[in-house]
Amino acid sequence: MNRSHHAHPLRRKLSIVLHRWHRRIGVLASLFVIWMVISGWLLNHTGALNLSQHIVHSSLIAQRYGLQVDQPQFVFNDKSHWLVATQNEVLFDGKALTIEPMQPLGFVASNQTLFIADNAQIILLAADGSVIDKLSGAALPVSRIEKIGAGCGGVVVASGEKKFASADGIAWHSCDADVQWSHSQELTIAQRDIVAPIIQPGISLERLLLDLHSGRFLGTWGPYFIDLVGLGLLLLALSGLWMYWQHVRRRRHLHH
Repeated sequence: MNRSHHAHPLRRKLSIVLHRWHRRIGVLASLFVIWMVISGWLLNHTGALNLSQHIVHSSLIAQRYGLQVDQPQFVFNDKSHWLVATQNEVLFDGKALTIEPMQPLGFVASNQTLFIADNAQIILLAADGSVIDKLSGAALPVSRIEKIGAGCGGVVVASGEKKFASADGIAWHSCDADVQWSHSQELTIAQRDIVAPIIQPGISLERLLLDLHSGRFLGTWGPYFIDLVGLGLLLLALSGLWMYWQHVRRRRHLHH
């Protein structure tokens, strides 16, 4: 009798504790399950959603993955437009151009057309930054461009002592007049503020979701954290079954 008398309050106390922790673990587990289901759905359709093509830029993510980028120090200015080049892209008026990465020698606006030159090519842009044409090889008056500037009624390129001018980038002629050569300048504070978030390194949304889904985003201990949450789900299920069994036992006891 005494053993039964003491066992009943013990079971009741254990039931109360389990109910309390069952609710707490249940709330946390439900959030985890929601995240795992949503991320799992997204990863199952990564091709259709082009997750690998969506790049996430964030200082936190860059720091977590050890991503670094050299901040550009110089800019080419011409009238109301400006140009900045990084190792991965070229920015025109603070927007990335749809061209291959290049290291410009200069940047000139002439006759409502913008000319960007490196040693081997000239890119022609409209005022909105859209690409009009690309000149290289035989389309250029020199085999290697050393400077670009404005003069002789248009854009001028030079190689050694030879200077050639063009109004449209198609027809070139010798230029003997003075030329205002394009030179780089130091980025202003306003330009730095515009450029910084654009060139912030990032990773694909697919990679980020995979690492968050598996716990690898948290580092070495991330997968163990996922294991711990999985253990919480297991305890939640077992405690739920135990409480259900206790409820069934009480109902049977009342009926008898």
